Amino acid sequence: MSDSSADDATRKQQKREQDRRYREKNRDRIREYKRDHYRRNRERIREYNQQYYVENREEVLARAREYQAENGDLIRGRARNAYAANPEKVKAYHAGRSARGVYRFRHLWKAHGLDLAKWAALWEAQDGRCYLCRRELDARNTRKVHVEHWHGCGAHPSDSSCNACRRGLACSSCNLILGIVQDDPELLRAIAANLEVANRDVSARQEKAPQQLTLELG
Repeated sequence: MSDSSADDATRKQQKREQDRRYREKNRDRIREYKRDHYRRNRERIREYNQQYYVENREEVLARAREYQAENGDLIRGRARNAYAANPEKVKAYHAGRSARGVYRFRHLWKAHGLDLAKWAALWEAQDGRCYLCRRELDARNTRKVHVEHWHGCGAHPSDSSCNACRRGLACSSCNLILGIVQDDPELLRAIAANLEVANRDVSARQEKAPQQLTLELG
């Protein structure tokens, strides 16, 4: 390494150390500045973050998974410490966010790229009904409403969806059924046909049941 390169590396190291000491000394002031900046620019920041996520979704998710894998103990430790310090505050915080649907829609955004407007558009397009059975979806509990999609899409993880593989909003029952039959419509048709035959047989036996019971008792 040349003398100039060594000097540059030294200066960079010194600058990093200087920045670190400054952050440690002014941690509270920096945090307050960031909070104030966010409050004043909340909508603009949110719009920027959403647009960045849409354009760089796979990169963002990959970085998040990598960070969680490398810092899982640290993340869990912070959560445990926060809960131990003030459990009631933590419970109230999460209860409030859950009641407002924050976690639900954060999942919809991260996994399916659906914000409130896109979710509402899907709901309206299906008249608030499951796209498979056409029964009304549960508007009071969107956890029972599933973004049903083809799991073989290679553009993202199997538990996520995109416009190319998304099939529609489905109720919990239909979503479970599709998982059991592995998206096989022929199997569903066979089940339906055999069920109709079995139901007709049961109906015929039920019609004779009162007569048979009378003979047995007599």
